[in-house]
Amino acid sequence: MVLATRKKDYQMKWIGLTILVIICLVIYLRRKSSVTLTKDQAELVKGLVQKERKDIEGKLQDIIDSSAANGKTILLESLFSNIQNKSQAVKQQLEEIKKDLLKKYGENIPVDVAYRLMKEFDPDEESVWSDNPGCFERHLQRREGNILFSPERRVVTKKEIDEAKEKDRIEQEQFAQRVNSFVERIKSTYEHVKPDQASAILQEVLNLLEEAASIGGAIEDYVQGLESTEEKLIESLNEAVPNGADLLKQAQSLSTLKRIPYFAQFSRKDSPIYKDEEIPTLLSEDLETIAVAGHTSRAFAPDYKPNEVDIKNFLEKAVGLGFSKAAADQIISAWNKT
Repeated sequence: MVLATRKKDYQMKWIGLTILVIICLVIYLRRKSSVTLTKDQAELVKGLVQKERKDIEGKLQDIIDSSAANGKTILLESLFSNIQNKSQAVKQQLEEIKKDLLKKYGENIPVDVAYRLMKEFDPDEESVWSDNPGCFERHLQRREGNILFSPERRVVTKKEIDEAKEKDRIEQEQFAQRVNSFVERIKSTYEHVKPDQASAILQEVLNLLEEAASIGGAIEDYVQGLESTEEKLIESLNEAVPNGADLLKQAQSLSTLKRIPYFAQFSRKDSPIYKDEEIPTLLSEDLETIAVAGHTSRAFAPDYKPNEVDIKNFLEKAVGLGFSKAAADQIISAWNKT
């Protein structure tokens, strides 16, 4: 309620500014009825209004971030209090969204998360999150308001998001340059490559694909090109050295495991995932990733961490803090999937 009131206050200030600009224009035009605004003058007025709106938005974001840092929350139910007059199809869609939110955040949503959700639901507002987040932005998405993380790590500011996006953008650009350089280097010899050379090139391709998984973001075209090269190299190596097919299959399987985003991002030297966040990060991933992690844990037991006991103990505590029991059961089921 406080959040909505503050947002309304800022909206009123914005409306007031617009009215003030209009009044000034009317007075000016009455004084000189034959004068109209030039294109440059109109652009100037538009720029002033946009600047003021941006300033207001920035101040509001500061209030939101500060409130979130102080543990302020909003009842999830309050975000869906006005759905009674919606059509049955919309109601059903909103109920599904509500269920997903309850699973991640519990009954009380941090104010910064609620504010971002309000923007997500507004067709005129641009989402704060990227469609294809990179490694650093992705971890902020995992952490945001998530009961599985410690209270201080659940708070994600707009500044953090902007910084993560920029870091990811630079990484993706640098990766694209490395792939282009690699392609330029091998394309002249690709048609006449010998088996030992093909093995070395394949290893480079696998390394690049594993690196791509650790970076994430908008590099799908480069990944697809590398995967196509990987497939062709393996085919040609199997034809040239049939006895090595099993070894090739093992190498590719291991590389494929390393390409799962969670494993790739956690293994980075500069990973945004803290060591003590390994379990909450894993449990914030999709059920398929959790199933792979469970299978890996059993395959390398008894010394592999985390194991089933670690996962169960962590979820038990999380449920006690408000994490969904149904979601916890789904996770355990996925972990034990063979």
